[in-house]
Amino acid sequence: MKTYCRECLRKSSAASGPCPHCGTTLQPTLEEDEIRPIVQTLHKRTNVFRERISTGLSLFIIGLTFVIIGLIFYRLSYKLDQSITDKAVYVLAYNSAEFFVSMFGMIAGGISTVFGAVWAIVWAFQKRAIIHDVEEIRKNKSLTVSRTPTIFEVWFHGISHAIRQAQWKSKRKKANKVE
Repeated sequence: MKTYCRECLRKSSAASGPCPHCGTTLQPTLEEDEIRPIVQTLHKRTNVFRERISTGLSLFIIGLTFVIIGLIFYRLSYKLDQSITDKAVYVLAYNSAEFFVSMFGMIAGGISTVFGAVWAIVWAFQKRAIIHDVEEIRKNKSLTVSRTPTIFEVWFHGISHAIRQAQWKSKRKKANKVE
């Protein structure tokens, strides 16, 4: 469990005592009129995270575009060569401009794709953690929040809920047919 500071709105592992960031005394309980400004401030942070997620996704798409262009130019770097055998054979021309463009596109695109994906995922997790904290602050009327569940725990909960709901619906259909 971590507690938010009322002044700097940073998390601290201490439930009471001074905030390690600004020195304000930590008071986890909230009055009804204190909840809204704190929640609004935390929501403003998620707007910054949304912009960072968009930047990461843009880098991901740009990287994929460069990889596709690199693959097209790699195919174009094969040249027809009849000097090796009697038949015409396609040979990769390492000294052609198409080959260098393909290598640049695939390397730069690959780096951009990986960096963009990691950037978007990291900030999406940060955003998800703040949204989880906002929900807990509203529900408990306290600045003390629990650990954010991992994405796998969320998926498992959602899937198990869907399975239970499907089982309930099938039992209900069978009960209706019997009547």
